Amino acid sequence: MYKTIIAVALVWFISGCCGNSGYPDSVVKQEKKSCVSLGMTDSECDCQIEKMRRMVPYEEYKRRKAKGGNLPNEVMVEASRCVEDQHSYPKGVVQAYITDCIKGGGTYEQCECMIQQHQRMEAYADFIECGLTHCQLSEDMLGNLMACLRK
Repeated sequence: MYKTIIAVALVWFISGCCGNSGYPDSVVKQEKKSCVSLGMTDSECDCQIEKMRRMVPYEEYKRRKAKGGNLPNEVMVEASRCVEDQHSYPKGVVQAYITDCIKGGGTYEQCECMIQQHQRMEAYADFIECGLTHCQLSEDMLGNLMACLRK
């Protein structure tokens, strides 16, 4: 389930990749457009642009994107901190979570309940970090997720 979520997060993160550190204007415009289309605000996308500009030189960005777009985990987690309301995940991430959850056998109601529990109990940056590092969920979170599956 986290693969799709991380892929979506990667897309919106890459969307904030650019800036004035060697990134062409056309790349900046396209990536910002992608970022906004996933439900991020202009200021959130601008924040990601600044973080990406500082953390990933354009040549590295191009090389990584050509190989599938994988960026270092620490860059993804740092970018996720740009989401202003850490308990309201970007709509593209929520949609990807629900879609992937349904593909895994959950009902829409179960999957919606699960992402709502994540949003209620887990800051977005922690959600992204756990998806990248497969961290252990708390007992409370596991209990809430299990309750969703009984729906």
